[in-house]
Amino acid sequence: MFAKYNASQKNEQMKFNDLNENVNKLKSYMFLILYKLYIYVNEYYESKLSDSELMFKYKFSFMVRHDNFTLFQKAKYYMKLIFADILSPMKERNKNIFITNVFSNLTKHANIYYEEFAKKRHKEMVKNVCKNRELKYQYFGDPFYSVPGYFKYFEVNKKMNVPDWLVVNHIDEKSSKFELKDDNILVEFRSFSIHIFLYMFATGNDEVRDKLKYNDDMVVSVDALKTYMNFIGFKI
Repeated sequence: MFAKYNASQKNEQMKFNDLNENVNKLKSYMFLILYKLYIYVNEYYESKLSDSELMFKYKFSFMVRHDNFTLFQKAKYYMKLIFADILSPMKERNKNIFITNVFSNLTKHANIYYEEFAKKRHKEMVKNVCKNRELKYQYFGDPFYSVPGYFKYFEVNKKMNVPDWLVVNHIDEKSSKFELKDDNILVEFRSFSIHIFLYMFATGNDEVRDKLKYNDDMVVSVDALKTYMNFIGFKI
């Protein structure tokens, strides 16, 4: 996405330089935001059609415990630092317009549609919504229709408490969100129990495997953990 954006810019001042630490921080925040959108359009939406009780968080191997608007605010902060020289003579309103335009030009290169269902739905929405003003309003902010539109939704609805389309539409909910201090991003590794179960089964002895093998849910019991710790020489 960043490489395609840079290739589209003739003005060197408008390009992102990987040697700039702030650019790498911006990339980290953009990845986390887009990862949620990727899961929504490729993993969650179609599954939700057949399972109305499915929760968004169940589709993640790891989940950021901050909403996308919080991450966007940080991304915007680093965007302003990156283009500080260009922004310095501008009035505040023009600064905001400039940053919004950069996000729009950047995110139009974000291709998050990989599964066949996602590709098909995206094409159908673009085809139908572009012809209908009411549908444009109805689907404004939906990443299935437009990734730049999703980011623009933040700015248009910034008077809301959390102007995130995923939150407003009750998708990114039912998981506790936390304040983001400095750049200390809180990430939950949702597949940890499965990974540690498989690791212990693969590297443990027969006694460890006996403690684990009748567990269909791949949950590590305290007894199995003690047996494994004793096996590797960590006495408890």
